[in-house]
Order: sequence, then structure tokens, then C-alpha cells
Amino acid sequence: MLTTNQTEKVEVALSLIREVKREVIDFDYPKAVLLTKASDACDQVLQEDLPPGYIPPTEEWYSPESVRKSLPTPTTGDRILGVLSWIAGTSLLSTALCACIALSSWGISEFKSASGLKTSTDYAAETRGYRGLSFTFLGITLACGVLGSVIGDAVYRGNE
Repeated sequence: MLTTNQTEKVEVALSLIREVKREVIDFDYPKAVLLTKASDACDQVLQEDLPPGYIPPTEEWYSPESVRKSLPTPTTGDRILGVLSWIAGTSLLSTALCACIALSSWGISEFKSASGLKTSTDYAAETRGYRGLSFTFLGITLACGVLGSVIGDAVYRGNE
């Protein structure tokens, strides 16, 4: 025996199959036959396994128009918060990458100075550059976080 939720899903599938069958029936005969078999199978399941006291859903329950109406339209504040969070996330990943490169360069520089190797690459300068870059990205991340919290507070206080 199907549950009420499963029965509703089968009924929605059946109505969608019938809708597609009406649109396809003129174009391709084998597809229409397959859709007819699918709708017959849904009918058979619904006839055999209906739970007691089940009331079928209305047609508007699954329509794309009702789904579009039920979804909230994002406001400008929501879009700004989305962009700020994207920038903060990207900047945080860049911070981590630059910090890893700075640590690697620092380790190579220390190894080079301890072993007395002379190469043309100045890893100490690279370490300072990547360390500064990681602090810059960290500042951008923190600024986006502060701006996001201020804008989010203003947006959601305005909605109350």
C-alpha cells in the first residue's frame, strides 16, 4: 500500500505524462505508445494501492506557474549580499593559497640559507610578497564580511 505522499507523486506523474502525451502524440508514434503504457501503469498503481480516505490533489498543486509564484523574488539587498559572500569566499581561498605559497617560499629560503646554496631566485623576497598579498586578501575578506553584516542587518530590519 502506498503512502499518501507516494500516491500524490504518482498522480502528479500521471498528469504530467498525460500532458506530455497530448503534445507528443502528433509527432512520433512510438513515443506516444510508451507514454500511454506509462500512464496505464500509473493508473493501475493508483487503482490498486490507494490509502483509505485519500483525497487527490488539485491540478494547480504542481503547475510551474504556482511554483514560480511561491518562490520569493530576490531583493537588491539579497543580491548584494550574494555578491559580497562570493567575493569573501573567493578572497578567503586566495588568502589560503597565498599563505601556503608564502610558507613554502619561506621554507625554501631557510633551506637555501642553511645549506649555502646560491640560486638566482630570491625566495625571501617572494615570501614577503606573498605574505603581503595574503594579508591583502584577508583584509578584503574581512571587509566583505563587515559590509555583508551591516547590509544584511539593514535589509532584514527593513523587512520586519
